[in-house]
Amino acid sequence: MQYLTGFGPHTAGSIANEGPIRSYILQEIYSVAIEANSTGFTAWVDEQTSDYGQFSIKNIYRTYNRLKNLILKITIPSTFEASLLINCHYDSALGSPAASDDLVSCASMIEVARKFAQLDVAQFTGTKSVTIIFLFNGAEESALLASHSFITQHSWAKDIKVFINLEGSGGGGRVHLFQAGPDQGAVEILLDAYSSTFNHFANSFSEFLFASGMIPSDTDFRIFRDYGGISGLDMAYILDGYVYHTVNDVEARISDSCLALSGDNLFKLAKSVILDKRLQDITSNKKRSDSPLNLKADKYSPTNKRSFLTKLYALAIAVFLQISCILLILAFVLTNAWIIHYFGIRLSWYAFRHNLFGIYLLPCLLTLAVFFTTNYDDLSIKKFSRFFVELGWLCETGYYLFTYQLGYGPQV
Repeated sequence: MQYLTGFGPHTAGSIANEGPIRSYILQEIYSVAIEANSTGFTAWVDEQTSDYGQFSIKNIYRTYNRLKNLILKITIPSTFEASLLINCHYDSALGSPAASDDLVSCASMIEVARKFAQLDVAQFTGTKSVTIIFLFNGAEESALLASHSFITQHSWAKDIKVFINLEGSGGGGRVHLFQAGPDQGAVEILLDAYSSTFNHFANSFSEFLFASGMIPSDTDFRIFRDYGGISGLDMAYILDGYVYHTVNDVEARISDSCLALSGDNLFKLAKSVILDKRLQDITSNKKRSDSPLNLKADKYSPTNKRSFLTKLYALAIAVFLQISCILLILAFVLTNAWIIHYFGIRLSWYAFRHNLFGIYLLPCLLTLAVFFTTNYDDLSIKKFSRFFVELGWLCETGYYLFTYQLGYGPQV
């Protein structure tokens, strides 16, 4: 991890991400595969380059081509049914070295894979489901693209029963479990293994916050769940969250004890999951369509026609709202400019700096808030008014507006 963070920010497609970082991880997983094959396991390494793909999340359409994934598969000979996927990503957000998001997870996964490769294969005799896939995806920060290319295009994806997604939104500390699901049977297996291996750090409120959309972020968990039809756990470092996606997300903030503990727990968790006999009874959910607007092209029927017209209508409404928003912003700017000129307060903020907020920012925020509020009762203008009255802003600003108009205010 220290070596990889030394390259600094490395977004998907950058020279650092596609060159030395990718090569180093590939070298490490090849060494693990060689060791696994020498101890009785069967291991494969695959360098996936994706074909063209497209999908949508929250009506935002994303396309990609030629994305890179590094994949290590370890299984017992004659047992070719994949059971568990462990995922991380090695690309970074713009401007961040990405120690906790997500190179620390890459380091943990490599060491966990190495530890599995060193086990005595005899202890797994008679266990059908001993197969683990370690996915190091190369484009998560770019809208979850690489995980989608794996789960929808790679031949190993069809046999996956459950997954563990490793993320980071802070500089270390304990690993926080903040999402699990959706299949109840699969979740029971995962949570039973989690409760027996991890020092619990999870709560349902975190899952509620993430699922509600209050947190403007997403992880590969969504891709595996929605497009792979599989269930899993979503875990992340959250301590010192202020370093998330910043230049301060460096290797020095993650202690050796933290790294060792998380790797140890991850190994125990993975081993517990693959040894659970209930895993063979898990079936994947139906995968979502990847075509634009999720339309089906193989069969035409009146029902499909209605579905198409409904989605076309929704698309037209979305375009109309975007155009309306642009026009509203233009109208607001012109109206606000006219009011400021009419009252002669163009430079009033030189004498009263706090008026910058009231003259320029507050009207814009309120206008856009009203426009994007579907139920206007939810937007309590009284609460806004009370807040600013308590600050004394409304009274003071009103006074200065009228005194300027009458010519008694301070001269600028």
